[in-house]
Amino acid sequence: MRKMRNSANGFTLAEIIVTLVILGFVGALGVPMLGAGKVKKPQEVKAYHGTIECFWENGKLMQFTSNNTTNKSGELKDVTGEGACYFTASTANLFVLHAIGAGGGGAVGMSGLPSYKSATKKVEGYIPTDTSFLSVISNKEKVPDWVRNEWDKQWSSDDSNWIEYILESPLGSSGDGDCAPIRIDTEENKYNDCSMRCVVNIEECPEYCIYRYSANGGNSGNGAKYKVKSKINYSPKGMMDNIEFIKTKDESTLRIGDKFITLKPSGDGRKGVVNVINYSNVEVKHGDKGEDFKVSASSNNYVSFSGVKLTEWQQLNNAQKGGEGCKTPNKLPIMGKVSLGKDKRIKYETDSLAINANFGLAGDAGESVVKMLEKLPAETQLKLVPVKSNTEGMPCTDNIARTCSYIYIKDDKTGEWKPFVSAGSGIDGWGGTDILPVEEGDLPFPRVYFPYAFRYAQPVPSLTAGAAYKSYIANKKGSNMPGASGEGAHPIVTHVEGNAVHWINGKRTGNEPLKPLANDKIMCFDGASFSNPNPGKPWDQPTYCGFGETKGQPGAVVISW
Repeated sequence: MRKMRNSANGFTLAEIIVTLVILGFVGALGVPMLGAGKVKKPQEVKAYHGTIECFWENGKLMQFTSNNTTNKSGELKDVTGEGACYFTASTANLFVLHAIGAGGGGAVGMSGLPSYKSATKKVEGYIPTDTSFLSVISNKEKVPDWVRNEWDKQWSSDDSNWIEYILESPLGSSGDGDCAPIRIDTEENKYNDCSMRCVVNIEECPEYCIYRYSANGGNSGNGAKYKVKSKINYSPKGMMDNIEFIKTKDESTLRIGDKFITLKPSGDGRKGVVNVINYSNVEVKHGDKGEDFKVSASSNNYVSFSGVKLTEWQQLNNAQKGGEGCKTPNKLPIMGKVSLGKDKRIKYETDSLAINANFGLAGDAGESVVKMLEKLPAETQLKLVPVKSNTEGMPCTDNIARTCSYIYIKDDKTGEWKPFVSAGSGIDGWGGTDILPVEEGDLPFPRVYFPYAFRYAQPVPSLTAGAAYKSYIANKKGSNMPGASGEGAHPIVTHVEGNAVHWINGKRTGNEPLKPLANDKIMCFDGASFSNPNPGKPWDQPTYCGFGETKGQPGAVVISW
């Protein structure tokens, strides 16, 4: 009969070794399979970006959406019936809200095509003869070219129409006074009690014990006054005089280009001196008067000049009084003076050749407002309402006379849509008729306007496409982009008939017969060009650039994340 193993005796060593070998073999086989189920390849994490664009196109309100994951090519749909585009915020880290107002129209109010006819117009103005002379006469927008070109022709050979200036010399300081208090020890040849009362500090003595010795300072020297006349030269290709008035305590100087006159100050007064040798021996010396300005019609140590003509010179009685002992202090130096005489400005005038033109200017671009937010609460709801035109749409909250593009945010508690971002529309460009002076170099149109006043304006910053997703309206360029203004329009002025007589400072300086336009080809502000049908001869047909009543582009609202 087979014997049964006693469990109390446990496993034999051989059994344990066999069991461990089998388990180790099975474990070795199982490791790769378990690992294959738990260790995964790292996944590429992509940031979520996208855009929603709300805009007007062909009279319809359109919405375009795209993103960099599920809708890269984008989706365009008509939302005219809804009257707005709606957006619920994602979990992105950054949102860019961009609102653009509508552009203003161009040449609004102009009737018919651009045109012109010859005319004349009174043109006059003034050139200052002080330190602002050079900046004013150099301003090409306000001063006609003929004034600069003919400026030096006004001056007569004598000084009859030269410009007068007045100078006063600086005054030196007056001398300071001096004083010394002395104790009085006797009165009527008898000693008093002052020696006992005034032992340490004499200023503490009673007044009857003190006698004050006083020396006055000397007066300053007298100054002088000069009147001079000078030409002011200006030539676009030559001398351009800059005018300087230098007024300090050290000099009075007038400079007109390389012409000048300088006055030096009168002499300083000398200081008065009280010299106490002892109680019975005190010397008082009053200060001497300063030297007077040495008036002269020729240069000396006090006056020097070149290129100007002296007309008057005189000594003035205007010395500064010296200090009076301990009572009054001396006077500090006084700065000199330089001023204009009676000729404070020079007039120019002409019955200018002109055009009675029918034209119009470009409008203003719509406003461009950008707001950046790091995050928006999840499920935040926004409503996008772009303005259709600068006359059609929601009025701006700060100015109901113009329209605005809006981004509204929904109030979670009340459900009300509240304005969050807004951008106003541009103003229309003027259009109509006006008489404009024309001078050589103004053609094809008076350059006070040409060409920039006629070119469309676009909002800044402009719209651009995002990374890894498509934008619809970023491809709208130039005058077609949202918020761009309408262009202006003007005639091409080929010729003006007649002469214009010029006057400067009451003297005839020239006349201006305008020549016909010499070019055979004209380039307009918008790139259009026209050719003369008869090259080398005056143009015999009117041409023009642009058209009146050009529309500005509607606004747009874009949210990118």
